[in-house]
Amino acid sequence: MMRWLWVPVVFAQAVLSARGVAIDVRVAGARGDGVSMDTAAIQGAIDRVSAEGGGDVRVAAGRYRIGSLQLRDGVRLQLDAGAVLVGSTDLKDYTLGRLIYAEGAKGVVIEGAGEIDGGGEAFWEYKKSYAGPSWRGTAQFEYRALKRPRCLHFLRCEGLVLRGITVRNAPSWTIHLERCAGVSVEGVKIRNPLHGPNTDGIDINSCRDVAIRGCDIVTGDDGVVLKSTEPGRDHP
Repeated sequence: MMRWLWVPVVFAQAVLSARGVAIDVRVAGARGDGVSMDTAAIQGAIDRVSAEGGGDVRVAAGRYRIGSLQLRDGVRLQLDAGAVLVGSTDLKDYTLGRLIYAEGAKGVVIEGAGEIDGGGEAFWEYKKSYAGPSWRGTAQFEYRALKRPRCLHFLRCEGLVLRGITVRNAPSWTIHLERCAGVSVEGVKIRNPLHGPNTDGIDINSCRDVAIRGCDIVTGDDGVVLKSTEPGRDHP
């Protein structure tokens, strides 16, 4: 009897899709209640899909509290409408120093109508007295950045696609593309508080073949920035 119960569970966790295997993070153990830490369940789904040769990691509607997630080769992170990945406000949950990260990965995709909320307010402090020069009197200079994680950081990735998602409340730079090639950022919406320090929208650093189309960016700092800097020496 136990054998017949066990088999359907395995196939529910990793079913075939047009792109390979597909795993729903709720079936993998994520709760999506906005309280429980869902990092381990979602990372486990990412790791398994990549190990199987690539496919989909689906995030259904809900609020998923997470720390650092590392995307891997061939993984498509699908954020359904109503799905929100909510960054933890505790730095101890950022083992990679970033919210969502990929290094040297190929064929990574993040898309859908869902959102990523970086929880930026937790990492800024209001300056009670501000005596800076008037030409710097924009809202972000009234706030001091505390130690904080990066938001979305992609290092030496190829064939990266970001499509349709919304990213809010980035603690620092929102989307950092560093030494990547063959990148498409399409229809992405970025909404950061105007007083958030160094919350650039999209930073393109030493990349090639990058296309940005139809994005809607509101932030207190640069919208889209081109950079060419030494590795590891350019992030606030």
